[in-house]
Amino acid sequence: MNIARLSIILVTLAIPYSMMAQIDTTNRYNESVIVVSGFDPVISDAFKINDKPFIKDTVVPAPKFEYTISPYKATTEYSPMTINPAKVTGEPLTKLYRNLIKAGFGNYTTPYLEVFLNNTRSSKYALGAHYKHLSSYGKIKDYAYSGYSDNEANLYSKFFFDKVTIESNLDYERNMVHYYGFLPSENPTFVYSNDDLKHILNYYGFSTLFSTNNTRPKSWKQSYLIKAHYFNDNYKVNEVMGGFEGKISKKMNLFKFSDNQTLNIDLSTDYFNNKMDTLGVLDNTLIKVSPSLSTFYKEYYLSVGFKAVVRTRTGNTSDFLFFPTLEARLVLVPKIISIFAGFDGDINRYSLHDISKTNPFISPFINLTYEHEKNKIYGGIQSSFSKQLDLKIDMNTSQVDGMLFFINDTSSALMNQFTTVDDQLTKFNVNAFITFMKEEKLSFILRTSYFQYSTKTESNPWHIPSMVFSLTSNYNLQNKMIFRVDGMITSGSIARTKDKIGNMINQSIKTTIDFNLGFEYRYSKLLSGFVNINNISANRNYYFYQYPTQRLNFIIGVSYSFGGDTLKKKK
Repeated sequence: MNIARLSIILVTLAIPYSMMAQIDTTNRYNESVIVVSGFDPVISDAFKINDKPFIKDTVVPAPKFEYTISPYKATTEYSPMTINPAKVTGEPLTKLYRNLIKAGFGNYTTPYLEVFLNNTRSSKYALGAHYKHLSSYGKIKDYAYSGYSDNEANLYSKFFFDKVTIESNLDYERNMVHYYGFLPSENPTFVYSNDDLKHILNYYGFSTLFSTNNTRPKSWKQSYLIKAHYFNDNYKVNEVMGGFEGKISKKMNLFKFSDNQTLNIDLSTDYFNNKMDTLGVLDNTLIKVSPSLSTFYKEYYLSVGFKAVVRTRTGNTSDFLFFPTLEARLVLVPKIISIFAGFDGDINRYSLHDISKTNPFISPFINLTYEHEKNKIYGGIQSSFSKQLDLKIDMNTSQVDGMLFFINDTSSALMNQFTTVDDQLTKFNVNAFITFMKEEKLSFILRTSYFQYSTKTESNPWHIPSMVFSLTSNYNLQNKMIFRVDGMITSGSIARTKDKIGNMINQSIKTTIDFNLGFEYRYSKLLSGFVNINNISANRNYYFYQYPTQRLNFIIGVSYSFGGDTLKKKK
């Protein structure tokens, strides 16, 4: 057994050496192996492993900890850095000019002059003066001489004090027209001069307004106006008026259902003294007291009050009038759409000065009354679609006593003067306004009004249109060229006059279409030129029966500013 094992071992050891011998032979190397001693291979004893296999669990149980937290407030200190106030740089001041002169000339021999004199920036006062002249010496075909002259002068001031602001105005107006409303060819026997047809109107006015500057929310806000005027014409008719107006308001907390309420009290007194050559002297006094209380509650607004009026007239006893007032408003969409409705009434005295401005062709001997409006009901909707576009539609109905109408004076053969008649009526009126304004570049105002009257004595509301449409628009192109369009369309007016036989008739006045264009080119900040074209359709319009207006007329002129202030640079 041992000999066999030894043989195998020797063969095994001989194989590599044989290979090495071959390699060495190839490499031409010769090596020899010398065995020093004998080799006795022994196999060690084997022992059986008796350990049993087992599966080790891989889930490690979480250790349990028990701990407590002791609260401790860490003391920290922080010192903020000082921040310097921001430096706000305002817009640069625009240079203002104290004086402006505008002058022009047009067809129909029409000179025009207007002057403005003012102080520049001041935190203490504002002073100014204004003068305007516009006249025309042209003629209207087939009619008597129609020249006119309008002059106006104003002095105004405004003083700013800590607690009150005082404004004052001095006004003078001189207007001259001719009673040109007849055809000389149809009245060959009437001998006259242009001076015989003149009607000269003079007005002197004064007013002073005191208003408080208190801006605290719950303080009394007050304003008081003192006013007076003297008016006369070349037919020895005059009017003296003196008046007072006061407005007081204060926010109060009378009821808990709303945050606050506002108490408003309006006071006014007007005294008129009219002297007519044939009617004598007329004295009239009107005293009004109008308290009201208004409040907001969420989307609701409510105002409740009344007007108490005392009226005195020459040859009549004093009478007392009472008008309840109520207005409610509901906001449907905040800052966009709201609806409103109300109940009101009022009474006012017709002023000879206001009537003459409406119709300068009046007779020196007209009837003056009180206009007493009662049971007025109104309502409407108002919307602001955006910051630029506003819309308002409203309607009202009321009963009016003593409303004046102009009629041709049929006691004169020429019937070229107007007198007045008054009547009781029921009035219905609908108005629509659209206003658009985009910064200072584009703006326009559209207004449409419809009137319906049911008279008691008179067959028609003489010289009052049933439809009125007006437009006012401006377009500013890069503050260099300014375009203007404005005008009016009226229809439905009826006049009362006589025919050639002497019978009283109703005469319809055709629709008036009167639109004007204006253009201004600013050559510089100081100098500019302008063109105003009136009645571009060249219609012969009649606002009053037998009184046609001029056809297309224009004025070309320049304007110049001077006397600018000096702007000081801040260090």
